[in-house]
Amino acid sequence: MNMQIDNNIYYKNNKINSEETEKAILGLLISNPPLITKCSGKLKSEHFYNIDYQLVYQILLDNFENANKIDSTILIDLLSKTKSGKNTKYWKQIIFEVLFDKGIEANLLEYIQNILDKKQLRDLDSTLKNSINEIVSNQNNPQKIIEKIEGSIFSVTKDRDLKDFLKINDLADIYLDKLNKIKEHGYQEGVRVKLNYFDNMIGGFKKGELIILAGRPSMGKTAVALQFIFNISNEKNVALFSLEMPSEAIIQRFISNDSMVSQDELRSYDKLNQNKLLRIDNSLSTLKNRKIWIDDKAGIKIGELVWKIRKLNSDVGLDVVFIDYLQLIESENLRYESRQESISNISRTIKSLARELSIPIIALSQLSRKVESREEKRPMMSDLRESGAIEQDADVVLLLYRPKYYNNSDNNFKDNIVEELEIIIAKNRNGKTGIVNLDINMEIGKITSSN
Repeated sequence: MNMQIDNNIYYKNNKINSEETEKAILGLLISNPPLITKCSGKLKSEHFYNIDYQLVYQILLDNFENANKIDSTILIDLLSKTKSGKNTKYWKQIIFEVLFDKGIEANLLEYIQNILDKKQLRDLDSTLKNSINEIVSNQNNPQKIIEKIEGSIFSVTKDRDLKDFLKINDLADIYLDKLNKIKEHGYQEGVRVKLNYFDNMIGGFKKGELIILAGRPSMGKTAVALQFIFNISNEKNVALFSLEMPSEAIIQRFISNDSMVSQDELRSYDKLNQNKLLRIDNSLSTLKNRKIWIDDKAGIKIGELVWKIRKLNSDVGLDVVFIDYLQLIESENLRYESRQESISNISRTIKSLARELSIPIIALSQLSRKVESREEKRPMMSDLRESGAIEQDADVVLLLYRPKYYNNSDNNFKDNIVEELEIIIAKNRNGKTGIVNLDINMEIGKITSSN
């Protein structure tokens, strides 16, 4: 008995308990009982650390399995009638605390996994303590001890979720279904940006992909991203996290792009003629109907970014996410040896999120200054700042290059409003690589296909 008390204190002090998460999930289930469908089969009462919470969850689970209605009043009454020895007043306080600390529905699966992980850590801790006692008390037969420890550890891990494994015949059926859809509707695997040659080269932005759109300053990264967003958002739900540019400037760029009125002219709105005013008005009406969500918080940390994407996806169902730009995302309060290590963690996190939510995430990225020092200014993948992890994590790497920007011999450079823009597909895990030639109008930020 004393050993159990010591263990409880040990788990509390070393945060191997999951009480806060248990309150969060129970608060959700009490306030919205149908959510228990996402827990049954995964979460059992014995997975809970807190004994009271074990009982609360078991009653919720039993009522769900028996198709009985339940609310906080019914729950308190049922708890009071159990053999716990605790009265109605006690259970009212427990349920009040749980409801007060209820979690966020979008994080439900994370709560489940956290509870399972902490339970496994407690079981492993107990197993290892017993193993040490075995070693101390039985030093003459090491092989027997090893076998016993192996068996004990396996008993802790044997119930791990094996959902990551799929039988080959199931995978074949899934792929056959995909082929049938192509036969019926044509090849429409990825989110297309309505720039035909570019779409055909990469096959659209595919679910679960991390796409890096990189370039030196003034190469048009944001212009390209906003053109993609504008083209996509007529039919798809798009989120833009703009860490560098405020939302008002983004709206101005969208209006300039669609109305063909330059940003300089928009700043002199009071002096515009009737024709341009009408075009601006039409563009505003068009923009209001686009499915775009913008977050322009500067200095956002990776944890908050992930939470916001998950929450928005839960609320509206996102088709694609844009982040402008990668190097402006801040790490959590962790001490990394270098900025490269920090960016590596951020890159992996975004890649995992794309896979988890099954949506493409396009992250803009800076290129290093070494491009400027070379005779050949056309960028390469190795020019990505903090490039190692980004190259590895990315499914697609797009590098931007404006030839005339570096062509000082062109005396008419400033007069060329429309110029060539190359999108270099440097990496494409599931498609072709090569160069796509586009046209960019620098005054209004409009990108069009030149092919």
